[in-house]
Amino acid sequence: MKKIGILTFHYVDNYGAVLQAYALRKILNGFDGYKAEIINYVPEEYEYRTYLEDDLIELFLERRKKFKTFIGEKCAVTSPMIHTLKGVSYDYYCVGSDQVWNLSLPEAKSGVYFLGGLDSKAIKFSYAASIGMDLDKINKDLFRQYISQFSHVGIREQSHIKGLSDCCHVGCVHNIDPTLLLVREDYEALIDSYGEELPGDGEPYVLYVWYGDDSLQSIECVNTVARKYELTVLHNFSSTRIITRKMLCRDGGYIFNKGIEEFLWYVKHAAFVVTNSYHVGIFSIIFERPVYFYAIEGKVRQEDLTEILGIENRMIRGYIKPDDINENIDFESVHGVIKELRERSLSYLRDVLQA
Repeated sequence: MKKIGILTFHYVDNYGAVLQAYALRKILNGFDGYKAEIINYVPEEYEYRTYLEDDLIELFLERRKKFKTFIGEKCAVTSPMIHTLKGVSYDYYCVGSDQVWNLSLPEAKSGVYFLGGLDSKAIKFSYAASIGMDLDKINKDLFRQYISQFSHVGIREQSHIKGLSDCCHVGCVHNIDPTLLLVREDYEALIDSYGEELPGDGEPYVLYVWYGDDSLQSIECVNTVARKYELTVLHNFSSTRIITRKMLCRDGGYIFNKGIEEFLWYVKHAAFVVTNSYHVGIFSIIFERPVYFYAIEGKVRQEDLTEILGIENRMIRGYIKPDDINENIDFESVHGVIKELRERSLSYLRDVLQA
């Protein structure tokens, strides 16, 4: 049995980061003769979010506990946390997915995700690694130095393939995000396995998940959706975002403190989704929820995703006219594209493991 060590952002306080790690491990363990596990590496300088307000501390700790339970039980990360890869030994090292090569992030800036200094006999490869920024902003010398040591280089953003291949003189391949390697039934099984009580049927809602500074354009969009379809607005804003919440026409409450399975439930049962989150958008597609993506300046992942899935009209870069808001997504066509991309990505993994 050959061992695969996955190096990724499994520890980050983010639904998509944890679920992509879960999905990749599950897929790799489906190959006969291989055992994949997530390396419990956490950068020493990484800090979980801290909140000064007493009510937020309680909510954050509640969510953190749920995340730790999921990571331990569903991702099988039970080994002690480490801050260096010294002494770690696998037959294969898989880097990815998520923004492991975005050196502007505190999680990635140490460069450990380039696997420098590891046993040269081990096979190093990346799966759907993301740079998360324009290629003209990266340290090209650093990329050339380390990526040349990878047997296979899989990149998440299709728009980066040619540029990175030319820069590093390697043949990069496009991979879909690991969350798309699984299917709807896999995530429904996760929801069904949740040991706690789920909300059940209630008032229909538009799910508004937004990270970063307030966006008046997106707030106007979500309010228009709420009025047009007679929905409440469920969101990820805590009590500190008082001004933001007051701008929402029908504040239905927050999901700030929810765990992984609960998050999936809320996406699955949303009547509509408005978000600037890459993975919230992906799960909206998986569960066939009408969704609008908002672009993030300097980031290409949302644009790249909507382009390869043929739903560019669901990407918004400013204000949208109320009459233009609709639920029209050809999910049959979208899932056909995903199926083809999934097969290509699985073929890539087979090639890596059989090389």
